[in-house]
Amino acid sequence: MHQNLRKLGHRPLHQLCIPGTRNAGISVLTQHPDSILAPMLQCQSQSVHGQLLDGSRYLDIRPVIGGGTLWTGHYNKATNLDSLWIGDRGQSLRGIVDDINRFTAVHKELIIVNLSHAINTDVGATNYRPLDQGEWNRVFEEFQRVNDRFVVYTAHEAASLTKQPLRHFIGPDRAAVLIVVEHAGAGISLGRYLHQGFFSSADIQLSSRRSDTDDCAAMARDQLLKLDTLESASDPTLFLLSWTLDPQLRNLTYSAGWEFLWTGSESTRAVGTLAYSANKDLFLEVLPHCHGRNIPNVVYVDYLEGSDYAALAMAVNDRCFPVTMPKL
Repeated sequence: MHQNLRKLGHRPLHQLCIPGTRNAGISVLTQHPDSILAPMLQCQSQSVHGQLLDGSRYLDIRPVIGGGTLWTGHYNKATNLDSLWIGDRGQSLRGIVDDINRFTAVHKELIIVNLSHAINTDVGATNYRPLDQGEWNRVFEEFQRVNDRFVVYTAHEAASLTKQPLRHFIGPDRAAVLIVVEHAGAGISLGRYLHQGFFSSADIQLSSRRSDTDDCAAMARDQLLKLDTLESASDPTLFLLSWTLDPQLRNLTYSAGWEFLWTGSESTRAVGTLAYSANKDLFLEVLPHCHGRNIPNVVYVDYLEGSDYAALAMAVNDRCFPVTMPKL
């Protein structure tokens, strides 16, 4: 976005389109990389730094505690398997913060980091629980190392962030990182971190409803219908177009030897395989549905690779709000 600041600098955040990456920390699996579950869990092929270089500006980060250490994680409770939690750890939170700092030291961009789905996995495989206040404070302390956190000084300014123009956040020598804490749980407070680069989901509202299917055509219909009914030109809520497919846990069972067994089609077992078909259709399907009143603020994908996603986001920006260059 920085190289297009002259075109986009006057545009408020809720009238901008950026690429985003789901489970941005799950480019590696650090516990069981060779298990039958691994293809169901890995959502990216590049580190966070690589995703940022290829244009992702919205990072879905899911903190977990495992072995006493802060990681990212991708976990789901399998109700068909006695409520066992299925998942694995990815990049460490320390590594992700280092990746962000490495990127913004060179590239003065706006980045939104969304923290959600935070769980403690050190409490038994059927007893994973949300992080408590002390554990969240560890996460906040780690992300306080982000060098370019965007700090505000009043609640009023925090409440209107998505109405602010892009140039309010970034400039020739200024990057900005907004860390959004989504659905932290009852009784969880940001405390002294509030507005010091950290914002609640009430400050920066996101509308996101994934389709939860492995059927590309069904997902596309569902997401485009949501896009078609938006009124985003006047609504400051950021709309996340969740162009992702999910291997279905109902196809996972146990063998006679109590090993995991996949019973579905092999073509629907791997996130990477599903992403290949979904991402191909993304470039064909989305742009005709984008107009000034319904702009997808985040085009949210698995396996973001290459610069085409940033180019698509710019095409959406140009289509929804044709450029009128301000006078110098």
